[in-house]
Formats: sequence, structure tokens, C-alpha cells
Amino acid sequence: MSFIIENGVLKKYIQENDETEVIIPYGVTEIGELAFSDCMNLTGVIISDSVTKIGQLTFYNCKNLTNINIPNGVTEIESYAFLSCTNLENITISDNVTKIGYKSFESTLWFKNLCKNNNCFGIINNILLSYIGSETDIIIPDGVTEICGAFYGNKNIKSVTIPDSVKEIGYRAFYNCTNLTSITIHDSVTEIGGASFANCTSLASITIPDSVKEIGWSAFLGCTSLKSITIPDSVKKIGLFAFECCTSLKSVTILNSITEIYKETFERCINLEKVITTDFEIKVHSNNKIGQQVYLVALKDFSLKMPHEIKYNIIWQMFIQKPDDKNIFAYVKKNFIKMIKYVIDENNVEIITEVCKRKDLLTKRNIDKIIEHAIQHTQNGGTVEIQAILMRYKNDNIGYSEPNFSI
Repeated sequence: MSFIIENGVLKKYIQENDETEVIIPYGVTEIGELAFSDCMNLTGVIISDSVTKIGQLTFYNCKNLTNINIPNGVTEIESYAFLSCTNLENITISDNVTKIGYKSFESTLWFKNLCKNNNCFGIINNILLSYIGSETDIIIPDGVTEICGAFYGNKNIKSVTIPDSVKEIGYRAFYNCTNLTSITIHDSVTEIGGASFANCTSLASITIPDSVKEIGWSAFLGCTSLKSITIPDSVKKIGLFAFECCTSLKSVTILNSITEIYKETFERCINLEKVITTDFEIKVHSNNKIGQQVYLVALKDFSLKMPHEIKYNIIWQMFIQKPDDKNIFAYVKKNFIKMIKYVIDENNVEIITEVCKRKDLLTKRNIDKIIEHAIQHTQNGGTVEIQAILMRYKNDNIGYSEPNFSI
């Protein structure tokens, strides 16, 4: 037998002379991706105690592999590690394995028997990896600490109760459970993983407990019945596409604890009407830049490049609700002429009125230019009220003179 080993990683096993059993040499710390793939003659593998990790698809399609011992040193088994090992019926796995990837053992005889003998639940070291039953209302057993891909594509389940032992709802835990309408999550959960509830099209509401610190990428993608969502202040990160295509979503509440969110996190939420934070309640401009708008509100990142009419709409709302915020005021003052022209063109009397309550934005240097724009707007069919408010402000605070439209 021969191996390709680099820096402790067994990259490839090269089968010789119809070998059926292999001993992985001591010193190997990781068995790499696809290292033993398609070794059809292989029936048994002895893994040395130095190995700590078994990579993705490591034993893919070893159809005659029947037994394997996973020693105490191994702590992580990545996704699909034993995919298509259909005759693997004897597996010994130590309690030290704390991370088991998506569908690592699903196609093995050993795992299928494990599920049958445990009320249809496939649980290894407290990680729920599969459910093969047909019940509609599921109560996950106490003691489970993580759910990983267990209910992928299950069309039967309608409700799920998660015990307070669960800390992580992992990758694709409930992906494409299109009839799931109700789920109870206890405040023991700290992470909602990637695609965990993606395409749960009947899920109309969900309460994210204030123990959750991270919501993974695509976690609620395509949850088309979800109408509102509140992100508690324990959450620091919301992943890419986490709520994309939640087409019934009308309201999002995101508190100021967020440190990481993406412009695409709420993309294509075409019916979103408002974003609520600790400081603001912002009406969303209805167009295809929904994700960017949520990003801007959540992080107050005024450097974000987006159409001015959308950006100005949000920042003016922020300014009205929190006029003493130094960062907001600095942006408004720097871009005031362009922003006030936008307000005039939108016939927004409310913002004009608020601006006129201050003495630090409309000045002797800019008032005539702004009034000129208001007059032109009136001549083009806009409301005369804005023109009147601005001229009254000039008369009361600057002193009336004939507008110098050459300024």
C-alpha cells in the first residue's frame, strides 16, 4: 500500500495488489477529501490514534467497506465522509467526536439500523443527523445538542418542538420542509446555521430567542410565508442571503447589536415595508434594492453606494427621528443641496418643515438656490406649499430680499 501524505494530511491512498484492508500510518493527523474514494476492494480500515479529522467524501463510494473503527483522537468528521458506503455495517465511534457533518453516515447500513433502533431518530454523540419516521408533529429527544440536516426535504412534518439541550440548529436542519408551520426554539440555542430553514414555505412566524448569536447564510431563504421577523440584541452576525426571497415579509426589527450583515441578506424581499432598529423606524423605498436599504439602516453605513433617491430617503428619515446624531447630521450637511432638492422633488412637506425648525442647514449662502428650485418645481406641477415655507423661513430668519438666482 502507498499514500500521498503532505504536512500530516493523507491526500490520497493508492491501492495496490487488490488490497482489502488498510492501516493508516501513525503521524497522519487528517484524512483529506476524497482520499479513499472509489476504492472498491476495500473492506476494512484501521485509523491510527494520531488522526483528528476525517475530511469531506473521504471514503466516498467504497461500496465493499464493511467495518471501520474511529479512534479516540478523532474530533471532527466532515460532510459526506462515508457517502455511498452502502455495505458499511460495523462502525465504532468514540465520544470524542463533537462535530459531524451533513450526511456523513446516511447511506451506511450501520446508520440505517441506528435510526430503526432509536424511534427513527439517527443520533450520534448527541448530534441529530436524520429522522426517517412519518410523524407530522415532532418532539426532538432531550439530550440532543445539535441538529444537522436531520429533516432535509421532509414533507410530512408540520410542527417541531426543540428541547432546551439543543445549542445549534445546523446546516440544512429543516431545509425544504414545505409543510412546517410551527417551531418552538428554546433559549439554549446560540446558532442558527446555514440553510437551516431555507424554503420552509409554510412557516409564517418564528421567534428567535435572545440566546442566538449568529444566523447563518441562507438560513431563512425562500420562507415565502414569513410576515415579520425580530432579530434579538444577542445576534451579532446575519449571514449572506439569510432572508432572501421572503416575499411576504413586511417588517424587520434589527437591534443595534449587529456587527455583520450583508447587502444581500434581505435581497428580493419585495413586500418589505419597514425596518425597525433601536433608534429608528424606517419606511423602505419600494424597489429592487431592499437588501441594501436594510444594510444601510442596520449599520448606518453612509458610504454604501446606491441610487441617491433611495439613500436620501432613508437618511432623511433617520435625520428626522434622531436629528442630534452627529454622523447623520454630518452627512446631511455635506450633501445638503442635493438632498434638499430631492425632498422638494418628492413634495415632502414634512421634511421641509423639520429642516426649517433648525438654524444650521438653511443659510444665507444657499437659501436662494433652494427657493429657486422650489419655484421651478411648483411651475412643473409640484406643491406651492414648499415654496411658501421656504420663503417664510427666509423672511423670518435671514431677512427678505429679492432672491439672487445666480447663486
